[in-house]
Amino acid sequence: MDKNEKSTPAIEKAFLRISIYQTVLAVVGMFIACIALFAALNEADSARKQQTASVLPELVFAQSFNLANEAPRFSFIAVNNGIGPARVRAMRLSVGDTTVTSWREMTNTLGAKPDVIFGQSQIAGRLIPSAETITVFETTDSELVTLLVSQLEKIKVDLCYCSVF
Repeated sequence: MDKNEKSTPAIEKAFLRISIYQTVLAVVGMFIACIALFAALNEADSARKQQTASVLPELVFAQSFNLANEAPRFSFIAVNNGIGPARVRAMRLSVGDTTVTSWREMTNTLGAKPDVIFGQSQIAGRLIPSAETITVFETTDSELVTLLVSQLEKIKVDLCYCSVF
């Protein structure tokens, strides 16, 4: 029995050694799993941000004019330079510090003749696809073209738009 008693502590020491190795491997495995989880969450966040950025609209409101006597022309245009479609929620038009509610009110506030002729297009509430240009206001009336060009710094347009995604 003395032999068995002596061999028992040796077996216990071997099991203890194996148990320590298993514990160390388990801790290392948990550490690696935590790193992998962090990497996966970080990658998912980056993919979500990239997907969101891949459909962002960029709506630009600009003016275009030609002062040539034979073909005077003035227009306000909206161009979607972004990748995704833009939903225009609202538009605010101001002349100086005064907010006006229509293009007719804008031309009257600037001092144009009451019967001046121009074309207009609704933009608020519209969906503008990527790379599309919409003419919002246009005139070929030479007096109005000259007036608009001379008073351009007073005209301000604010657009509220968002992505459809």
